[in-house]
Amino acid sequence: MNMKTSLIFAAVVSSISSIAMADDTSRIADLEKRLQDLDQKYRILERRVELDQENAVEKSKSAPVVSIGANGVNFRSADTNFFLKVKGLLQFDSHTYIGDNGIKNNDSFLLRRVRPIILEGTIFRDFDFGFVPEFGGSGTAITPTILDAYLNYRYSPELQLQVGKFKNPISLEQLQSDSAAFWIERSLPAYLAPNRDLGVELHGDIFDSLLSYQLGIFNGSVDNGGSTSNKDFDDEKEFNGRVFVHPFVKTSIEPLQGLGLGVGSSYGRESGTGSVASGYTTEAGQTFFSYNPKAIAGTTPVVAADGLHWRLAPQGYYYWGPFGLLGEYVISSQHLSLAGPTAATSGSRAFKNKAWQVSGSYVLTGENAGFKGVTPKNRFSLSDHHWGAFEAVGRYSSFDVDDNVFNPTLPFANAASSATGARAWTLGLNWYLNQNVRASVDFTHTDFKGGTSQLLQKNENAVLTRVQLSY
Repeated sequence: MNMKTSLIFAAVVSSISSIAMADDTSRIADLEKRLQDLDQKYRILERRVELDQENAVEKSKSAPVVSIGANGVNFRSADTNFFLKVKGLLQFDSHTYIGDNGIKNNDSFLLRRVRPIILEGTIFRDFDFGFVPEFGGSGTAITPTILDAYLNYRYSPELQLQVGKFKNPISLEQLQSDSAAFWIERSLPAYLAPNRDLGVELHGDIFDSLLSYQLGIFNGSVDNGGSTSNKDFDDEKEFNGRVFVHPFVKTSIEPLQGLGLGVGSSYGRESGTGSVASGYTTEAGQTFFSYNPKAIAGTTPVVAADGLHWRLAPQGYYYWGPFGLLGEYVISSQHLSLAGPTAATSGSRAFKNKAWQVSGSYVLTGENAGFKGVTPKNRFSLSDHHWGAFEAVGRYSSFDVDDNVFNPTLPFANAASSATGARAWTLGLNWYLNQNVRASVDFTHTDFKGGTSQLLQKNENAVLTRVQLSY
C-alpha cells in the first residue's frame, strides 16, 4: 500500500471512528436520561407506597374492631372509648315429678329463660350500660319483661355509681349469673332474698378485688326471689348493702386464694299487701307455704306489710382446682298486720323466717371450678373423641317459717295448707359440651315439716333437666 492509499484509509477509519464515538455518546446520553426518568418515577412510586402505608396505618387506628367468638359479638372503637357486647341466653328445661306426692299433671317442658339479645357496653370510656330482656319464665302466665336496665359511671375500679334496675346486693346465690350457677334452680334460702330492684348504688373493688362493696337505696322488693316492677307503688325505700372479701387472694397460699367471705343486708319500711311475698316454693316449684288469702272475718287480702323489714345474709364460697363449695344463711324479718275487719286487733307483728344451704361441686374432668362457671379444656367433638367437661354437684338446704304465723287466734297462715318448714337435698350432674352449650340433670328430694294437707304429708321427688345455650 502506497503512502497515498494509506493516508486515504487512515482518513476513512478516523471518520468512521468519529461517527461511532458520536453515536455512542448520543446513546449514552439518551440512556442516562432514561435512567434519570426511571429513577424519578421510582421515587414517586416509592413515596406513594409510603403514603399508602401511612394512610393504611391511620385507617387501622381509626377503624372499629369487630370480633365474634364464645364470648358473644363484640364491637369496639379504635380508641377503645366505645364498646358493645351482644350476648344471649336460652334455657330449655323439663320438670318431672316422681310418685304420688300430691302434684297432678305438672310434668312439663318449659322455656325457663329466653334472652336472645343481652346488651352490655361502654360509652366514652367511663360509662357502662346493660339491657337484659326476658321472654321466658316458670309461672303459668309469662309476660315479657325487662330484667336489667342500668347505667354505671366508673370513675375508678374503687368508686362507681350505678342507677337503674339490676340485682340487689344481698344474696350470694342470687348474684351469681343465671348461666353459671351450679344448679338448675336456686336453693331454699334464695327465696328469702329479693332478686332485682330499681335504685341507686355506690360500689367498687378495692386492692384488685381483695375487697368489694355495694351500698344502695332501692324501691324495695318482696322475698321469694322477687323482682320489682318498673314503678314503685309506695313512699317507702330500702337500704341495701354488701361487703365481700377475698382474704388470701394476694398471698402465696394457693389453696386459700379461692376463699371468699361476705355479708349482705337490707333495711327498710314497707306497707301494703303488695310488699308481702305471695308464698315460698321448693326447688322444683311446689308452693309449701303461703299467707292467708282472706281476712279472718272478711274478704279483703289478709296479710299486709306494716313496718320494718330487714334481712341478713352471711355468705361465702371456696374454690381450689376442680373443687367448689358455696354456702349461705338468710334471715328475713318483716312486720305484718291483718288487713280488713280484724286489723284493729291484729296490730303489727314481726315474723322472722330463716333458711340456709351448703352446695359442693367437683369437676370430674379436672378443669378448675369457679363462681363464674367451668370452661372445658377440650370441647365436645365425636370426631376428635373429646367429651367436654363433667361436674358432679350436691346440695342440702333448709327453710324454717316463723311458728307464730300459725297463731290460732290471729292466724297469718293456715297450717292446713302451709308447712312450717322444708328440708331438701339435691344431686346433679353438669355436662359442659363447650364454653357455650351445657346440659344438666338434677334430682331433688324435699321433706316438709308441719302442715296437715295431703300435699304436705308426702315428700316431693323431682327430676329437673336443662339444655342451655349462652353466648
